[in-house]
Amino acid sequence: YAEFFFQKRPKDKPFVLSVAFYPPKPVGDGRKPGGQWRPTNETRALYDNVTIPEPEMRKSRKSLPEFLQNKRGPGVDGWNQRYFTSEHFQASMKNYYALVTGVDQACKRIVDKLKEEGLYNNTMIIFTT
Repeated sequence: YAEFFFQKRPKDKPFVLSVAFYPPKPVGDGRKPGGQWRPTNETRALYDNVTIPEPEMRKSRKSLPEFLQNKRGPGVDGWNQRYFTSEHFQASMKNYYALVTGVDQACKRIVDKLKEEGLYNNTMIIFTT
């Protein structure tokens, strides 16, 4: 929609453009590795041949007492769905990175348009999360 806004905005008046992005976070409770994220095929393909280093937390969970390793609840269930196996971890993190990349690419298109129209040096950009 930002591209449409730039095409239609009055060229002789100041403007405010507010853009909202789909948050790079898991949605739902799918069991398929990476199934809770919905990146575009284009951004996801950027990470197809990448291996994300796994954090120590995956190993440290096994060092907890058994009653904590097997504890149930929304947080534990979500963690298990996203990161329980190496396959789940890789798929989830690649999809997360792809969603963040999508936000980066959209912001770049807006900045490039501001530069193209000679507005960049007279524009305040505020990015919040």
